[in-house]
Amino acid sequence: MNIAICDDEILFTRELSSLLTHWAEKNDFSLTLYPYSNGDDLLTALRTIPVDLIFLDIIMPLLNGIDTAREIRSMGLLEYTCEKGVACRVDSVHFFVRTVIETYNSESDEIARLLL
Repeated sequence: MNIAICDDEILFTRELSSLLTHWAEKNDFSLTLYPYSNGDDLLTALRTIPVDLIFLDIIMPLLNGIDTAREIRSMGLLEYTCEKGVACRVDSVHFFVRTVIETYNSESDEIARLLL
């Protein structure tokens, strides 16, 4: 699964990347993470890199998350966007996010805090 994390706060990106990587290793799950610090860079990359899930911050420089999500939707690159800042392909991603949270025991609260 290819996951893009778009957030101008580097510490958040690193923390979320670490949690997702740890979970993937623990559960023998193939995961590739692509970090971006603004919507413009993400949109440019999405033209050549297929992703299954995007964690998208709302308040960012250059192009904010709301406008980025609108552009992603208009480009037809992903099937679903929601106000929590996540854009995803519907088929496997809901299962993935639910599974990460349910199987992470002590860290599940931390992941839920980051996602919500």
